[in-house]
Amino acid sequence: MLSKKNKVILVTILVIFSVYSFLALASFDVGILGELIKNAFLFLFGVGAYILPFYIAYLSYEIYTFQHPGRFRSLSRITGITLWFLIFLTISQWKSSDSSFRLNTGEFGGWMGLFLFRLLNTYLGTTGMFLVLLLLSFVSTFIIGEGKWVWSCYSFFKGWKKFLPHLPTLEPEESESVISTPFPKKREVDHPRINTVTVSPSPTVKKENTLFSDEGEIFETDDLHPSPSEKSAPVKPVPEKRKSLSFPIKKKITLKEGKGWSFPDTGLLKMYPGRAEKVTREEITYGIKKLEQTFIEFNVPGKVINVRVGPTITRYEFQPAPGIKVNKIVSLSNDIALAFATAAVRIEAPIPGRSAVGIEIPNENKEMVAIKDLLETDLFLQDSSPLSIVIGKDVVGKPLICDLRDMPHLLIAGATGSGKSVCINVILAS
Repeated sequence: MLSKKNKVILVTILVIFSVYSFLALASFDVGILGELIKNAFLFLFGVGAYILPFYIAYLSYEIYTFQHPGRFRSLSRITGITLWFLIFLTISQWKSSDSSFRLNTGEFGGWMGLFLFRLLNTYLGTTGMFLVLLLLSFVSTFIIGEGKWVWSCYSFFKGWKKFLPHLPTLEPEESESVISTPFPKKREVDHPRINTVTVSPSPTVKKENTLFSDEGEIFETDDLHPSPSEKSAPVKPVPEKRKSLSFPIKKKITLKEGKGWSFPDTGLLKMYPGRAEKVTREEITYGIKKLEQTFIEFNVPGKVINVRVGPTITRYEFQPAPGIKVNKIVSLSNDIALAFATAAVRIEAPIPGRSAVGIEIPNENKEMVAIKDLLETDLFLQDSSPLSIVIGKDVVGKPLICDLRDMPHLLIAGATGSGKSVCINVILAS
């Protein structure tokens, strides 16, 4: 690859040569060297010699603007224009041969046009030569514009009806016997709110105001290196206070006087074997160093203030230094994914209620969430609603419990294989 200095030298020489050759072809006083260049161009390229100075000037432009990442685009444009130049020489020699027309310096298409014309005409004949030139013109046009010009022509001819309004259009006749609206029209409902639960492969779960969660596992950056004798004390979840309801709530449904029915025991459910190990403190410390180093490489100073580990992702709460724009952090999502060797990362900028940016990175080993574990949590057992259902765990590992009575209309949507049927079975079982 040429350096910038060599580029400037080469481009200057080509531009001066193109201007000099153009003046020679225009019969200016350019001396003996100019006459030699003129005769050589006319002998080799015929009438195409008058196009050659502009072709050389175009090459100098491509060399000056050449960039290594876009080398294939530059080469395709140069190849396409060169093909069109050769097609022009061949067609010029073809037509001049039919009328026996020649220039004073030689053939009308020059030695190059004569060679191509005789080669194609001898081996392919007139019809084959025409088809080959038509194919080469299409290929050259395609690679010059990278397919955009061909697609524009296709779109133009596709809308030919707009330019021919006199042609009759066939419209289907209306029939009273055919039902035109097989689906009932949308009716208004009296419910003030519609809650939606969307099942998607993404580990992020949107939290509505009807979801009640317990505190998940949180790692403070100052506590990532505890002493061997230090043990973490269990944290008791504190359930949120539910809003007051206007009708009584019973965990036991009475069918007849003196007889009742209780919910089945969770012992009916099998214990799901764990398939993934939990994220260790060493892995979290390594992730913090890698994340901070990645931001430093892109001139984004800051520090990770804490880490929240979930079943499928780990969220690092990054606090940037003063003066750093949030958009600059968001634009580095692909670079962060490359540093952690993952497909994609999600950036929550900023985290609601905190002066930090959440960076969610998928765990290498994802943890399976079993319905039995959720049904046996205190948050679900202490819930007073008879229609409490479990949704799963959020991005930081908190169990999500919601009340089905607050969702008179429930939409479950998601891609194929994302777990829609599993969600319905979990709702029925819980």
